[in-house]
Amino acid sequence: MQIQRMGSLYRLYCWGWRNGSLSCFPLLQHWLFSIFFYYRQGFAAGSEWRRNQLKRY
Repeated sequence: MQIQRMGSLYRLYCWGWRNGSLSCFPLLQHWLFSIFFYYRQGFAAGSEWRRNQLKRY
């Protein structure tokens, strides 16, 4: 899976992933990092798609 680096958000996600895999934080916190990161990726992709649609008209 390809992940685009998004500045501090990417670093925050990596920090959460490492801590989740090392069991430093509860599993719930690790999943919250993952959900937020994928939501943000989807939102960015949706925004770009909408901008492209508006440029056509």
